[in-house]
Amino acid sequence: MTDSSRKIYITNEAEKLEVLASLELSGSVRTLDRLLRTSYADLATSASEEVRAKYARWLEVARKGLAIEAEWGEGALLDLNDPIFVDMRGEAR
Repeated sequence: MTDSSRKIYITNEAEKLEVLASLELSGSVRTLDRLLRTSYADLATSASEEVRAKYARWLEVARKGLAIEAEWGEGALLDLNDPIFVDMRGEAR
């Protein structure tokens, strides 16, 4: 018996980079950190030096962001004007 509520998405490297860039722009450092350490950790060993450099920079962004959130509270870095959050507020109506 399979759990039909769980879905697995296969993403390529370019899609992963796009997701990580959008998380950084929106200030979603917790999600950025989680993805870097789990399902996107393979970027650390990418064949592309540029991708490995971006991965290392995003790790640092996440580390610094989590330190700020530890002091100022969870979500302190969120850009509430980012389109994703604007859309979420619109759906809540």
